[in-house]
Amino acid sequence: MLHRFVFCLAVLAAGAAQPGSAQVLLAGGSLPVCSSMSGHGCEPMAAWPQQALERHLYRVTTARIDRWQASLGDGAESPAAREWQTVLEQLAEQQTAAGSRSRLSDPLRVAAAARYDTLDERARWQMLDHFQEPVGARGEKVRLSDSSSQATIEIFERFVAMAGATSGRERPRIGVSTASSRDPYDSLDFYLQVIEQAGAEVYWLPLDRAFSAARAASRCEDLAGFQAELLGAWDRDRVFPALFQQQLALCDDSASTLALAETLDGVFLNGGNQWLTLHAFIDDHGQPTREWQRILARLEAGELVLGGTSAGAAVQSGPVMISNGSSRRALLEGAHERPPPRPGCDRAQACPSGLGVDSLTFHRGGLGSFALGIVDTHFSERWRQFRLLQLMVDSDIALGLGVDETSAIEVSGLFDDQPVTLQAHGDSGGWLILTDRAIVHSRQPLQIDGVVLHYLGPGARLELDDGGRSQASPEAMATPAQKPHTSGCAQFDNYGSFAELPAFTTRAAARESHCLVVPLDDTTVARSELVPLAPKSATGPVSSWSWSLEVGPGRH
Repeated sequence: MLHRFVFCLAVLAAGAAQPGSAQVLLAGGSLPVCSSMSGHGCEPMAAWPQQALERHLYRVTTARIDRWQASLGDGAESPAAREWQTVLEQLAEQQTAAGSRSRLSDPLRVAAAARYDTLDERARWQMLDHFQEPVGARGEKVRLSDSSSQATIEIFERFVAMAGATSGRERPRIGVSTASSRDPYDSLDFYLQVIEQAGAEVYWLPLDRAFSAARAASRCEDLAGFQAELLGAWDRDRVFPALFQQQLALCDDSASTLALAETLDGVFLNGGNQWLTLHAFIDDHGQPTREWQRILARLEAGELVLGGTSAGAAVQSGPVMISNGSSRRALLEGAHERPPPRPGCDRAQACPSGLGVDSLTFHRGGLGSFALGIVDTHFSERWRQFRLLQLMVDSDIALGLGVDETSAIEVSGLFDDQPVTLQAHGDSGGWLILTDRAIVHSRQPLQIDGVVLHYLGPGARLELDDGGRSQASPEAMATPAQKPHTSGCAQFDNYGSFAELPAFTTRAAARESHCLVVPLDDTTVARSELVPLAPKSATGPVSSWSWSLEVGPGRH
C-alpha cells in the first residue's frame, strides 16, 4: 500500500540527520494537481484506471436514515427533523442507485427549501455524511507530472528538495498531515501520492483535532463521537473503515506517533481550516502535543523542514494566528480575539453575538514555526492585504507575510545565526508588510502612515535584518506618505487580484506614487497611497512601497 503507517517505523534505519539551515515553505493555496477527482488540473492524458475514484457517491437507505436520526439525539423529534425524515424516505424509494452529491442535495433543497436554506454548513454535512457510499477499494489517483500547473509541480518538488538537503537522503522521509480538513481521511490519498511523486518516502501523521482530543481524554473508543463533535464529520467509520481502524489503533499507541516525529525529515500540513490544525497540535490549555514539541525542536535544530498550503501555512504563524474574516468587514469593525464563527451561521441566524460570518477573528498564537509574525494566504486573489494590516495594528504585531495562490514563500535562517531570507516561488509570489516604523493615527477606523509593503514576484529574494525588518531606504521610510486623496484614485473593484494592479505589474509604475480606493459600503471607503521605496538586500522582482491607508466617508 502507499500508506506507511507509524507502527512500521521500528524497522527503519535511524540514521542521524546532519543539521542544516532550518526552513519552512509557506504556500498560498490553490495548488492544482492532476487527479481523478480533479480532471481540470490535468494536461491531456490517458484515461484513469477503473479503480480510480472520480467522485464521491451518495445513496439514501432506511438504515442510513436511522443512523442520521441517531446522530441528532433529542433533536430527532423536532418538527424540522420529522420533515427531513419524510423527504429522505421518499428519496430512498425514488433513488435506488447511488449518485452524485448534487443528486442528493438538489432534491433536498427543492423539497424543503425553507429548511435547507437555514442550515449552516455543519448541519448540511451532518445530513450528507450519513448517506455517503463507502469508498471501498477505490481511491483518488494522482498524476503530479501531468498537472497543467508547472508552478504547482515546482513547489511540491522544492519542498521535497528542501527535506533532502536537510537530511542528506535522496528520498527524504516526509510526514503528511490532513488535520486542516473537516474529513481528514478524504484528502489523505491525494497528499500521500503528491508528496511521494514529488520524490519522497511518505508517511501519514495521523494527528487531527478529534484524534488528539480522544487521546487526551483516554477515550479512544469514542473517536467517532469526537469526529462528529469537533470536526463536524459523521459516519467516517462506515465510509472509510480501513483508515478509521488504523487511526483507532494508533490512538492508544502514543509511542508510535512520537517515534514518527523523531524520524521524519519534513512535515507537510494540508489546506482547509487552520483552527482545526491548531487544535490538532495543541490541547485545550494551549500546550503543544508531545509530537509537535518534537517537530518544532527538530525544526529549530535544522533537522527537519516544515511546509504547508493555505490553512497549513496560516497555522504556522507565531504570536497571532488569523482564523476568519474578509478585508471589507475587517476595516469596518476591526479584529476580534475570539474563536471563528461557524461557516453558514448567517443562514442559520446562529452567529455569535457581535460577529458576522465574515468577521475578522484571531487566536493569540499559532503553531509558531514562523515566529516572526502572522501568515496569511490566498492573499492577492481575495484582497487580504487590508485584513492583515488591520489585524497587525489591532494585535500589535509588526510583521505580516501574505502568500498568493499557486505560489510559495521559502523562509530560511529562522533559528540560526544567518539572516532571515524570503524567496518567492510560483505564479505570483508574496507580500511582506511591516509596521514597526508606521504612525497609527487611529485603529478604528484605521488611519495609518508609513507602512512598508514589499511585493516579491516569482524568483525574488529579500533579506531581513536582525529585528525582522526589511532593509529599505531609511530616508524614504522616515518620511510618511502624504494623506490619501480621492482625485484620480484607481477603483480597486476593477481588478480580480491585488497583484494585477498596474503599480505591481509595470516596471515604470513601480517608480511612481499611486492612489487606490476600495469601497467598503455605501458610505465608507478605504483610501490608500503608495509611495515607492528603494529596497536593500533584495534581488529579482521586488517592489517596495510606503503605504498609507485611511478608512473614512466616501461613496462608491
